[in-house]
Amino acid sequence: MQMSKFFELAIADSFLKDSFSFKAESSFYPPHNILKHNDNKFVLELAVAGFTQEDLHVVLDKNTLVVTGNKKKDDSSDSVAYLHKGIGTRSFNKSFVLERYLVVKDVKLSDGILKVTLERVVPEEEKPRILEIG
Repeated sequence: MQMSKFFELAIADSFLKDSFSFKAESSFYPPHNILKHNDNKFVLELAVAGFTQEDLHVVLDKNTLVVTGNKKKDDSSDSVAYLHKGIGTRSFNKSFVLERYLVVKDVKLSDGILKVTLERVVPEEEKPRILEIG
């Protein structure tokens, strides 16, 4: 487990250094993936099995994306005895600091995966330009 965490941080540091950094109260829960489709499109995936859309909140505050999960107590679980309970549904708060040009394009919950689609949108005046030598 330590090696994969080290690898993840090394990749995040070198490959996405200017795009993402993340801090969390519990950085291992829920597990997450950061996918790079191209230089301008990323997808952040969080494994949130057991959480409903009403249990999850995604907030973008300036350049910080905060994902919070608070599972409501299920009244029907009082009548059920678990022989094994391996799906974690504890509350969490996970923050991702985004570069200034990353824009949230879409947020979807499907099959226990919360997907946040991000796109780098650099204003035309901020893009590098080739200058003609005169």
